[in-house]
Amino acid sequence: MVAIRPTEPDRDARRIAEIHNQYDPEPIVAESYADKIKSTPPQWSVLRLTAEDGGETVGFAYARNNPSMKPGLHLLTIGVDGRRQGQGIGTRLLAAVRAELSRVEGARLVAMAREEHPFATTFFAQSGFNLAMTLREGILDVSSAFLKSSQLPDGFRLVRWSEIDDTPENRSRFVTMLQTMDNDEPGTQFFGGFDAATIERDAFDPDLSDGQYCYLVEHQGQWVAHHQFKRVEPDNWNEAAVTFTGTLPEFRRRGLATALKNLAVKEMKELGVQKAITHNDSTNTRMLSINAAQGFVEKQGWAMMEGTV
Repeated sequence: MVAIRPTEPDRDARRIAEIHNQYDPEPIVAESYADKIKSTPPQWSVLRLTAEDGGETVGFAYARNNPSMKPGLHLLTIGVDGRRQGQGIGTRLLAAVRAELSRVEGARLVAMAREEHPFATTFFAQSGFNLAMTLREGILDVSSAFLKSSQLPDGFRLVRWSEIDDTPENRSRFVTMLQTMDNDEPGTQFFGGFDAATIERDAFDPDLSDGQYCYLVEHQGQWVAHHQFKRVEPDNWNEAAVTFTGTLPEFRRRGLATALKNLAVKEMKELGVQKAITHNDSTNTRMLSINAAQGFVEKQGWAMMEGTV
């Protein structure tokens, strides 16, 4: 008899890692996964559920919202042991997730399914989810990356956020710039663009961000391009950094984004970052081309499927 219960890290971590590693090309290290679960940042909203049958973990569900995401939006991952697929375990896990998150105001789900696993996209489609976009993940091995020029074109000047007075006026100016960039890029129709509160919370999260590595390009007194890399985990520069890049539409194709990303790689090397991760909508060919030229290796895409609670 399959039972759904809250995940217990010490009891379930090994089997969750084994199930996860059946499907994901980036494996979880089972021995350290319990500690990783326990160290989830307190400001994250996380739901972890385990499906158990006869004392054995046969499936799991993981829904999360962190400070860089819009309020109420929960990314959902469901995994079921390959030997137990087709027995309704995933359906029961999804029902339990929906029941728990129904208590969260404005909650909605975005299921993540690897493109190479059509059974997952089929499952979510049959459960009322609609394909909203395909997210391309790029990985850069920072330690072996070749350093390229970060020289900006004439008339453009690099400014770091740490050099700017952190005033409400400057924050408002920064947010307005990012709104123009983000809301114009492919893929943001899925998230509906980013409101001011979401951008400010993401850009200035003290646990993950550092103004030294938030770059702006200034042209005739106007901020026209931006790049930022951040910690994935609080106080840890060693594991990975996530990159964000944007340029105002009228200043694109001038090499600004490329120069900023090259500077970021140089400074990530100095910090000892092992890998940089970037995510883009599959229709954002401009940024995908920039990433490829810099050495990012494109991984299999994620189907992002939106559903209600």
